[in-house]
Amino acid sequence: MKNSISLALVCYGIFLISIPAHGVTPTSKEISKVMDYYYGGKKRGPILLKLTPCLSVNQDKKSPKRFECNKTAGGTVTKGTTVSAWTSWFVPKNGSYDDIMIQFLHNGMVRTTKDILLTGGTRKRAYRSEVLNKTGKWQMRVLKNGKTVASSQITVK
Repeated sequence: MKNSISLALVCYGIFLISIPAHGVTPTSKEISKVMDYYYGGKKRGPILLKLTPCLSVNQDKKSPKRFECNKTAGGTVTKGTTVSAWTSWFVPKNGSYDDIMIQFLHNGMVRTTKDILLTGGTRKRAYRSEVLNKTGKWQMRVLKNGKTVASSQITVK
């Protein structure tokens, strides 16, 4: 029973991340690649699916959209705004990864670095927040094993 529930969750996760926005059904080869990575990708680590500058993250414990970004930040925010670097990951089965970091930079200088722990099970969401308390250019950077895998910029006025 436990294995069939696990397989159902994997298939659902594959369904969610594999179907392109325009509704085209993925090929069996595409599904097979995802399944292979889920079961055999533990040593290769998690894959970042998305980084979103977010103004509000759903915290409702009863909501099916818990930890989803409710409101994205535009290209410009006002000084003193709390912005979250919201991320979505595909995590291989039984994996545990502590080499993920989110950095907030102001005008090219690192202001904070925050760790993220990801543990196995298809889709994981994680975010870290920062009060953008200085005007200028801010950057959110996601690092995996010390290498930048994604970044996003916001201007604070």
